[in-house]
Amino acid sequence: MKNAIRSKFTGYSRMLWQVLYANGARHFLLFNLPPVGCAPVLLATMRMPARDKYGCLQDVNSLSYDHNVQLLATVEGLRSTYPDAYFVLADYYGAFVHLLQNKAAYGITNTLDACCGGGVFFPYRFNLLLFCSNRSTVKLTTLCSDPNAFISWDGIHFTDRFNCYAFNLTIASGTFLNPSNAFTHCAQH
Repeated sequence: MKNAIRSKFTGYSRMLWQVLYANGARHFLLFNLPPVGCAPVLLATMRMPARDKYGCLQDVNSLSYDHNVQLLATVEGLRSTYPDAYFVLADYYGAFVHLLQNKAAYGITNTLDACCGGGVFFPYRFNLLLFCSNRSTVKLTTLCSDPNAFISWDGIHFTDRFNCYAFNLTIASGTFLNPSNAFTHCAQH
């Protein structure tokens, strides 16, 4: 089944690039998947016992990683097929793992819970019925007191702080960017 899905995705992807290229697109920025098994929505709803050293769902992260390996191979193939086009790959998986490994340096104290949503009475502070809304407050314990200390905003989306770190680690610095010097020309303008 995994190979059938991969084959279908590859076919759709090839058609997409052909259409974009035929219509004049020459600059592409792609983002790979973060370790999806670290998302509170999955941690709270999927009863999978295998966890990695960060407490994330090991099998789900393995799927994310495999997807990213295939995406990199696709990007390399596109670079060969369309040598006059520019393909850049931002490695959100690598940036996410870097933040997990260095969370104290970034001021992150909570890597697995949602900041806004279900609150402290639910696993991973996530509950689909109490999703983050304009009624979420610290007083009701559905909103965390410091969003900057969290990676996940609502169990699905990242916090603003995480997004800033991810941008700095990928686009701004090139640390988790392929090629790493993809945007150095932007600083010259």
